[in-house]
Amino acid sequence: MRCRPAPPALLPLLLSLFVWLMPASGAEAQSRLGVIGDILPPAGTEGTWTYRNDGDVFAMANAEIPDDIRYFYANLTDNAGAAFGPWRITADVTILSSEGELGSGGLVYGLNPETGQYYLALLDGRGGLSVLRRTGSGFDRLVDVELPVWFSGPNRLEVSAAGMEYTLHVNGDNILGHDIGTIPEGTAAPQSGGFGVAGVGLVEVSFTNVFLVN
Repeated sequence: MRCRPAPPALLPLLLSLFVWLMPASGAEAQSRLGVIGDILPPAGTEGTWTYRNDGDVFAMANAEIPDDIRYFYANLTDNAGAAFGPWRITADVTILSSEGELGSGGLVYGLNPETGQYYLALLDGRGGLSVLRRTGSGFDRLVDVELPVWFSGPNRLEVSAAGMEYTLHVNGDNILGHDIGTIPEGTAAPQSGGFGVAGVGLVEVSFTNVFLVN
């Protein structure tokens, strides 16, 4: 596995965030979009983003603004409002088209709805995986690697949380773990916060088989 050096500074990202909220539970929904299926928008257009949604596959596309971000998430709490314990989120992610590293899609997790801070695990159209952390001062790029196995079709992206560490798998391969150590102010602890799907930049990305296991 070869690592690409992270850029010295990330371009400021224009945040156009349309988020939908619902409590998540350990039970999986009947559709292949899992517990976020009910909160994803129907087919249509909002701003620069176009959506397709047939109940089992959700796709989102942005062909206009290179640094735009859109995500949809559910809260990692049970029906009584208590935080989850250890969990694992999986999704089949297909990058249908992207402008190189300017377009990517994947999972948002560890999201604090009060501060808007979160993590992104993103796949791009060139076989790369990036992990970004949104803080009060901008984005930190924690990880930027080339994947050992990459498919033109769906790639299984998995994020799990236990203790103070997140672990990422792609197509069954353990890619990395990142211990967040001291939690940055305003960032949710690993076993709490929201999770969902995200598109970043000039990309068309689809999601299916989105499941949360607690």
